Parts: sequence; structure tokens; C-alpha cells
Amino acid sequence: MITGHPLIKRGVESSNFILDWVQPKIECGEIEGIVDPRLAGEFRITSCMEVFEVAMSCISATAMQRPDISHILQELQECSALEMDHDIVTRNSLGYTANYESMTILSAR
Repeated sequence: MITGHPLIKRGVESSNFILDWVQPKIECGEIEGIVDPRLAGEFRITSCMEVFEVAMSCISATAMQRPDISHILQELQECSALEMDHDIVTRNSLGYTANYESMTILSAR
């Protein structure tokens, strides 16, 4: 979701998987090149790195190595809280006000 790209790009001759594109960039620290350009640079690198770490932990080959959904949810909520705290501080320092009543809160099904 954070890249804005589909998981699989199907072509006539082959398919490209997002992991093949993202993993080398993460390893090189090219986070800005991975994040959806529609965010227009309005994100914290540390929050994005944490989201990518959670995502990468979900692709382990064996189920025992992958986190359960409650752990994933907790990690993403912490990332979201950090990002919202940063957003509030930034907006307040610029003199903006915001209505956060309509924010989406993540919850497990």
C-alpha cells in the first residue's frame, strides 16, 4: 500500500513482483524512491522504514517466522501514531488547525 504499486505487474511475457523491486531499494536505504509519489514527500522516513520492516517480516518462507496479525496491527498502529504526532506538531508549528475526529483507526477483524 505504501508504494502505490500493484503487488504483481503482469505482462505478456512475464510478471514482475513488487518484492523484486522493493527489497533492493530497502537494503540500499532508498526509501523516498519506494514511497507513493502521491504523498509528495509528506511523510517521515522513520515511519516508512518501520512499515517496510513490518511488511518484510510478513514474507518469511515459513509461517513460524511470520508475525501474527495482532503483532502486525500493533506495529502499524504505533507507526500511525508516530506519523500523526509528527503531523500535529508540524501543522501546529505552521499555524494550521486540524479535525482528527474522522481519522481511521486500525483494528483486527
